[in-house]
Amino acid sequence: MNALYNSRFKVAAFVLLFAGLLLFGAAPAGAETPIPALTGRIVDNGGMLSYGAKESLTNLLEAYEQATTNQIVVATIPSLENEEIEQFSIRLADAWQIGQAGKDNGAILLIARDDRRMRIEIGYGLEGVINDARAGDILRDVLIPAFQRGDYDTGVTESVSAMIRHISPDFEYEGLADVNMDGDNEVGSVFGGLFSLFAVIMIVLGALGGRSKRHYKRGLTSSIGQAILWSLLSSSSGSNRNRHRGGGGFG
Repeated sequence: MNALYNSRFKVAAFVLLFAGLLLFGAAPAGAETPIPALTGRIVDNGGMLSYGAKESLTNLLEAYEQATTNQIVVATIPSLENEEIEQFSIRLADAWQIGQAGKDNGAILLIARDDRRMRIEIGYGLEGVINDARAGDILRDVLIPAFQRGDYDTGVTESVSAMIRHISPDFEYEGLADVNMDGDNEVGSVFGGLFSLFAVIMIVLGALGGRSKRHYKRGLTSSIGQAILWSLLSSSSGSNRNRHRGGGGFG
């Protein structure tokens, strides 16, 4: 009798343990980062920008939209809360609906502060002028170096200016920064072929991943790609800058 009781007790305990593991193990997988409210052209929930930078960027983006109808929004968040930046940025684009209806001429510069991840989402109406490679150039040559110095205002301001200059070369505005994105170096010559191959692979993977409802272009920021980019970025020193493409991290 005792043996039967012990056997049933063990079975019941196992079932309860298994159910508990399923319950608590499934929770993180289904968790999603809350979508912030679209309160303006600069949504700085990550608290990364100064008041002056936000005001200047808002004025610039308002003037740019009035002149071209193109819409650009900057979004910073504290953390992705274990969600992949690709998934969150697509959900953000779908929720915010940046760009004119029927034109898909919107773009979002997204930065996750604590995760040190960034991504540029480009509407399909603008992909001809800012493709994945160009978006990667902007993050690599403009935003990441400034963020490494702790200068978030300059990094975001010059990245937005670079986006505008590539989309609308004829647009003129007094506060539009001059951005130099040449910066060839020894590291770039060594790793150029590697990054070209990596970009092709990630473009194929992004295409297989599908498109969002508003047809926003998926970038080169897969979790594997980000790990590689972060490793390469962290190994840089002095004035040399790694020539990696796509999204990544900043240190």
